[in-house]
Amino acid sequence: MVYRLLEFIKKNTDKAHPASQDALRKIAGKELSDKLMGDKGTFSRRLTELADAYNRDVNGNVLPKEKWKIVYPGFNKPEGSKLRNGKIYYAHAISEFEMDFLIDKIRSSNCLTQNEKDSLEERLISALCSKYYKPLDKGKNALVRFIGDTDETDESTEDKEEVAKKLKIIREHILSKHMLELSIRDMKKSIKVSPYRVLYDGKEFWLIGNWHERPQHDVKWNSYTDALTSINVSCIDKLQTAHTPDETFIYWAITKELLPDQSYTRVSNANRETKARYNKWINADLKKLDSLTALKLEHMMDLEL
Repeated sequence: MVYRLLEFIKKNTDKAHPASQDALRKIAGKELSDKLMGDKGTFSRRLTELADAYNRDVNGNVLPKEKWKIVYPGFNKPEGSKLRNGKIYYAHAISEFEMDFLIDKIRSSNCLTQNEKDSLEERLISALCSKYYKPLDKGKNALVRFIGDTDETDESTEDKEEVAKKLKIIREHILSKHMLELSIRDMKKSIKVSPYRVLYDGKEFWLIGNWHERPQHDVKWNSYTDALTSINVSCIDKLQTAHTPDETFIYWAITKELLPDQSYTRVSNANRETKARYNKWINADLKKLDSLTALKLEHMMDLEL
């Protein structure tokens, strides 16, 4: 019964989706809840037993909390502590970013049939992920898509860990459809980019996005052309989520024919995350891009599709 409870927690929780005991009961439903969890005292005891089995090393010593498999605040708390048991989750060994990478490699492999690829992908997700993991849509927003004339790869001059960190942030923003603010080497000002794809040419990684930015009239709000630009990831010094500037609200006021004192006494929404641009021109270019197997890529240059 404890093993079945482990599998249930593994499938229904992860670091981003911890659950209280009550929430787990609701997910399970009454019949399964009664079998797996029992009453409140039994449930707490079973969770403690699970945590005790999975959160110790081979010598029986409690692992550091960052290495726990069953993250349960009720485990190993000091005797007499008034700390509540709190939410529980299973710490999966593979992150979503790493799983995306594995799936991307499987899909691009020439060693398996399509049925074998689909089967392997399904088994990996079932064994290593919670129900909240959503694999990338096939053919869209791939973690990294190879594009070039050769499969031979050269070592990039940039540290691999730094590249991986950048790719992780880029990919998260592609999936969430939020703009990135980038500090580009040899450029004085940071730029805001709508990220769409990551390509690899055998040597360098390239972010494909829309960035052309210029002021309009006497008001400095952002305007973008309908063009896709390639940005060499190794030339990005810093990247973070782009946020809506105050100037956006000036534009809103002008189009609504409102006076500044009617619209700008409150600016609490001026720091929200900025949505990436998606319009018919960009979507059409992305469709063309996804069909290409070779493409000339130059840093900060528009793509010729």
